[in-house]
Amino acid sequence: GYSFDNRYLLDANVRMDGTSVFGTNKRYSETWAVGIAWNIHNERFMENCIWLDRLKVRASIGNPGNQNFSSYQSYTTYVFNNGNQNPFGTSMLVANFGNPDLKWQTTLDKNFGIDITLLNRRLNITVDYFHKVTDPLLIRIGMPLSSGTPTYMTNAGEQTSQGVTATASYYIIQNFDKRFSWMVRANLRTQKNRIDKIGDKLSLLNASGKGANTVRYYDGADPDDIWAVKSEGIDPANGKELYYDKNGNYTYDFSYDNEVICGNTRPKIEGVFGTSLNWKGLSFSLNFRYQLGADVFNEALFNKVENISTGGLTKNQDKRALYERWKEPGDLVRFKNIANAASTPMSSRFVQEENVLTLESVYLGYEFYDGWIQKLGLSNLKVQVSMRDVFRASSIKSERGISYPFARSLEAGLSFNF
Repeated sequence: GYSFDNRYLLDANVRMDGTSVFGTNKRYSETWAVGIAWNIHNERFMENCIWLDRLKVRASIGNPGNQNFSSYQSYTTYVFNNGNQNPFGTSMLVANFGNPDLKWQTTLDKNFGIDITLLNRRLNITVDYFHKVTDPLLIRIGMPLSSGTPTYMTNAGEQTSQGVTATASYYIIQNFDKRFSWMVRANLRTQKNRIDKIGDKLSLLNASGKGANTVRYYDGADPDDIWAVKSEGIDPANGKELYYDKNGNYTYDFSYDNEVICGNTRPKIEGVFGTSLNWKGLSFSLNFRYQLGADVFNEALFNKVENISTGGLTKNQDKRALYERWKEPGDLVRFKNIANAASTPMSSRFVQEENVLTLESVYLGYEFYDGWIQKLGLSNLKVQVSMRDVFRASSIKSERGISYPFARSLEAGLSFNF
């Protein structure tokens, strides 16, 4: 690290790490980083800018390294074949084929940023642009069933991620001498991803996903894209779903060969905003989380409106299947007639844009320092109460807690010192 007159800054590091997470032939990898910064506010020509407390521009480039992977992915592992017993004892099956040449996932991370502090340290702003290229990726490619295992871990492909993060905070009231402050804060993040150099390595995985999920991996595409057959909706004349083929023509014939990108599950913008108030012994804070512009495949509509009778099973049904279904020619509706027992394939008709606002946490606390607590032999006493996942507002109706449980929790606490 080097600093010249607290104006020009330089940091550089290089290290070598080894881990048994990767193959026996590729255990070690070097990681490095170089960063520079310029404290413009310390220059002589900025001496008269009394409203500016800090103005720093910075840039960095490096390979941070990543070993957050399964400890056994490079080893050949086995499982007991308990399902097929024989007189000679229990046999073994290959659970995972090892790869002695499995190497580190390497990311070249470039970052450009600016830090600004204004108005006697009331306003703080930080903005960063990042560009990351991960090459090679660690991926599981599909294997023929004759190999004895459905997937194999290897190094293949490249992913590029770029985006902007920004954070701002402002003290509406800033009187630390009287222990009185009120701050508002917010941040945002936007990001785009792209994968390349995959080729046909994930063709088996893409083929097995048709009809089961909306995730596909193709060169030049975003791994968070939603792949489905584009739908025009329900034809009012006959109640059938009308699709588009890849040439943009209408058709009643459904084919997964006509899959196209119909959305992206990653929000265009997401972040957190909130406020904090401190007044003598009182502390209060609110934190909201938001996301805008994300697309989702609404499984509640897909599984509980038109596919309710698939397989002859009795399931809970969404009431929209009764009130928003096609019944007779001329009906302009979203769903087919549930009297038709034919199952509905996955199409863009069930892809919806989701905007979400959640009150992530609320905190209230009070700390006693003197007065009656001293008569109890205490130096301080603090009571606090907090709540998480207070409410959630979404632009679409879906189910929570099916694939990932959520819990609304309330906590109260008491702490004191003698």
